[in-house]
Amino acid sequence: MQAEAESLAGAIQRKGGRCHLLRADLTLPEAAESLAREAVGRVGRMDVVVNDAGGMLQRVDPARVSLEFWRQVFDLNVTSRFLLTRAFLPAMRERGWGGSSTSAPLPRTRAAAPAPAPATTRRPRRRCTR
Repeated sequence: MQAEAESLAGAIQRKGGRCHLLRADLTLPEAAESLAREAVGRVGRMDVVVNDAGGMLQRVDPARVSLEFWRQVFDLNVTSRFLLTRAFLPAMRERGWGGSSTSAPLPRTRAAAPAPAPATTRRPRRRCTR
C-alpha cells in the first residue's frame, strides 16, 4: 500500500500538483489529532476532509466473531473516521468553513441479497463548522 501511495504522489507531483503522504493509526485520538496538525501545518488550511479511513482485517464467519474482533473492526472502520473528522474541526472552524466527505465501501460477501449500489453507500459532503 505504501508503494502505491508513493507512486500516486509522484504522479501528482509530476503533473505539477502538491501531495503530502501522512501515515497514522487513526483508531487513536492522539494520532488523528497529530495527523491533522501536521496536515494543516503543511498546507496552511483545510477546506474538506475526504475521509476514507478503514479496511478489512480478515474474513471471519459472522457466527464466530468475538466481541474483541468486532471492536477492532468497528474502531478501524467507524471510530477512525469520527476521530479524523473531529481532529480537523478546529482548523475548519477557525476559518469559518469546511466540510467532510465520508465513504463507506462495503466488502463483497456471500450473502443471498445483492449488495446495494455504490451510490447508496456514499454520504454527501456535510458542513462541519456550525
